[in-house]
Amino acid sequence: MLRGALLNRIERGVRRLLPVRLPCVLAVVLGIAAPPSLAQTITPVPTPRPVRERPPAVTAVQPPAMRDGRPTLPLSLADAVFIGLRKNTTIRSAYIDRIAQLFDLKVAEDIFTPKLRVDAQVLRQSAAGETTDSVIVTPSVTALTPIGTQFNFMWDSGATRSGELRTRADVLTASITQPLLRGAGYEVNMASVKAARLSETNNRLALRATVAQTITDVISAYRTLTTSIESLKLAEDSVLRAQALIDVNKTLIEAGRMADVEIVQAEADLENQRLSVLQGQGQVDAARLALATLLDIDLTTNIVLRDSLTVKRTIVTVTDALNIALRARPDYVTRINNIELARLGVVVAENQRLWDLSIVGTSVLSRNTQVTTDVPALTTKTTDLALGMRLGIPLNDLAPQQGYIRATTSLKSAELQLDIAKRAVEQQIRQSVTSLDLQWRQLEAARRVVTLAASAVDIEKQKLSAGRSSNFQVQSLEASFRSARLQSLSAEINYLNSLTLFDLQLGTTLDTWKVTLRDTEANVGGVR
Repeated sequence: MLRGALLNRIERGVRRLLPVRLPCVLAVVLGIAAPPSLAQTITPVPTPRPVRERPPAVTAVQPPAMRDGRPTLPLSLADAVFIGLRKNTTIRSAYIDRIAQLFDLKVAEDIFTPKLRVDAQVLRQSAAGETTDSVIVTPSVTALTPIGTQFNFMWDSGATRSGELRTRADVLTASITQPLLRGAGYEVNMASVKAARLSETNNRLALRATVAQTITDVISAYRTLTTSIESLKLAEDSVLRAQALIDVNKTLIEAGRMADVEIVQAEADLENQRLSVLQGQGQVDAARLALATLLDIDLTTNIVLRDSLTVKRTIVTVTDALNIALRARPDYVTRINNIELARLGVVVAENQRLWDLSIVGTSVLSRNTQVTTDVPALTTKTTDLALGMRLGIPLNDLAPQQGYIRATTSLKSAELQLDIAKRAVEQQIRQSVTSLDLQWRQLEAARRVVTLAASAVDIEKQKLSAGRSSNFQVQSLEASFRSARLQSLSAEINYLNSLTLFDLQLGTTLDTWKVTLRDTEANVGGVR
């Protein structure tokens, strides 16, 4: 009875759709052999050949064909990073700034090098009818030691001629000053050098951050272009699948097993997919221009991507990642250096509050020679020596106390900022590790959805060929299949981008890409 009821239901449905006799229809639906007399009346409906799926990852992807005359650049991800590091304007600007920064360090470290100076003066004076010519040359040397000792040496040599009188005067002055309170001690006098070196370290960390961010931007732009190209290929594949469905519909219509009006829906879907192709071409062109701009190459260049999407799972632990980040992140290490800079400021500020007590020694040697006509030369020599103590006591000057208060508050603020930065880094790393795990599971789920959606489409097409489905059902499953493929592609790109961003958050981007910064004093005059 169940079989008879099923046959009656199929008969009633088929009579409304097919202009053939019932026994033949039953033979098609149930899969039994039709009588020879009826076999001639049935137009066979071939099972459509399934459209071969195009995987999201291809060996060599390229943008759509462009106008002739444009240069072509095959580009892998590593090539893009290399070109970005060589030609990116942001990095070039940062290296130009490094020229001044390195020279600032050189000046700071040169504080204990003796400074030489030469002053000269040539003068002619006329008074009371007499003309006097004089020449004065004054070389001098000053030096500072790491413990605060100051040396000064000056040789004042002059010659004067007035009529028949000629005078030669030489004065040698040497002095030494050794602070005992303010300005005394190795730690105080080396504070400026240490501060300059810490600032240089921060400058290098800032350069590392700039280079790492540029690498990340290049990778993101490269993958955006890859996503656009793959999305375009999926749209083109959807056009082929929509065209294949129309061919099946035409065959069913010719066989009298589908109404003519039902093909309109499939044709509308085909035009919609062609529109998606046009939109995808625009997205590819925009992504190509963005990458070319970032690499600072000719904007008309036809960039041909050579790398395929290879997604491998990366397993990280929060503890290991956090240890790496606290050791390698430029922003966190910079805050540690800022604390050291603030401590040096406190040392100097404390020293400036002391009295100015110094040992002072001076030696002056002078020689004066006068020569006139018919008179023997007259030479006079003198030597003056002095040794003593110098004391300066500020009574109502609040400036030293002001400097000390500012230095101590800066130190406390730097320590607080370090604690805030550490908590932010820990939160970011924990969130990124959790997000990576979730995104990988989403990627696996998206891949399973693609497989199931493809199977559902194939089954529904087979049912359509057998007259047991409709265009609406097939198109609905096709739309779900397209959505699943796009979702899978998006999941792959998102996971790879998350890994790149996680590398940036750890501060290991340059280590991952084996990038070495060349900004030593030897090449300070050039940009590498």
